[in-house]
Amino acid sequence: AFHDADVLSAIKFIFDRAAALGLPAVVNLSLGTQLGPHDGTSNLATAISAFTGPDKPGRIIVASAGNDGGRDIHASGYPRLEGEARVTLEIPDYTPTSARELVHLEIWYNGTLELTLTSPAGKSLGPVPTGKSLEQLTDEGLVKLLNAPSGPYQGNGRNQAVLVVDESDGKSPAPGRWTLTARGDAERFDIWLVNPAINGPNGRPRLRGPLDPDIRLSSPGTARGVITVAAYTTRTAWESMAGKIALTYA
Repeated sequence: AFHDADVLSAIKFIFDRAAALGLPAVVNLSLGTQLGPHDGTSNLATAISAFTGPDKPGRIIVASAGNDGGRDIHASGYPRLEGEARVTLEIPDYTPTSARELVHLEIWYNGTLELTLTSPAGKSLGPVPTGKSLEQLTDEGLVKLLNAPSGPYQGNGRNQAVLVVDESDGKSPAPGRWTLTARGDAERFDIWLVNPAINGPNGRPRLRGPLDPDIRLSSPGTARGVITVAAYTTRTAWESMAGKIALTYA
């Protein structure tokens, strides 16, 4: 894990050192997160973009696109058009460990939304309107739903809602399908599965739909002042000339 301040300090060090030597420099950032608005306006993305530009020749920052291109982490909905929009989160069967199990999602939108979460057992939590928050311990885990309680995000004027299903007092996030229902005048919302810190025999938590295959770049790859690089893998294993598995990707 890297703190934003550490990343910025490292970039500054490299460019300062290059300037002292009278040389150009390229900074590579092989790191990323699904936190944030995914539009280049996060604090980290904005600060990184300030290092480059036409008035700063000889400086290039390259960032990775991330490892989430093939994962079901992004969905979108259109509440104003549809009357209500629903997104399903599936938590697979798993055995709780000593590590902290939680699922963390972010929802970004313009306008207003009422958000309601329905648990696998059918328990309804909410609705939580824009500007309000809910925190409730249930038999299926601790649910926190913060629907832009501090107002719009200054970077882009959009509202940010945070949904966390966490463990507390011996109650772990329940396996099964959780449904988030959104109603309001928001033309569109985007939801990202940020930190599915649960892993079972059938994999990790995933969004089941309606999935949106776009906007899966991790930040700071979404920054406007970087070159973002991705690779596409057509298979997960290769055989060596000796007929043995030479390389595998999870």
